[in-house]
Amino acid sequence: MANAQHSNSSQDHGTPVEVVELARYALGGIGTDPCSDAYWNHHSVKADLFWSKADDGLRRPWSGPVICNPPGGESEQDKITGKRRVLVPSLVRPFWERLVEDWRRGLIDGAVWVSFSLEQSARRAFVQRRTLEDARART
Repeated sequence: MANAQHSNSSQDHGTPVEVVELARYALGGIGTDPCSDAYWNHHSVKADLFWSKADDGLRRPWSGPVICNPPGGESEQDKITGKRRVLVPSLVRPFWERLVEDWRRGLIDGAVWVSFSLEQSARRAFVQRRTLEDARART
């Protein structure tokens, strides 16, 4: 079964149901999840459109309200030095840049960004849709 918690030992994780429900409430629905898979979309997110790791959500179209819980990197601790070494680079920054760019261009209707901290994610999900619309009108 997939892991609902972020970890630097794997990129496989999902967005917890309570965070998804807050996002759905704040956005009025979820149009696209560019960082999902069939399991998480079926059991939790239920986006109109989702892209899996194999689909490469960064290169696919996004529309409507978006929930984005990007994969972090993978690392392991060196047994001799005790330092962590990167096995797979994090995709957080490229997904963030894509989300902001699509929003600025008016290609998405709003978004909830799910961060590493579950508590921060839940607070951010309360962002009102109107606030997003007002911010877009100012740009």
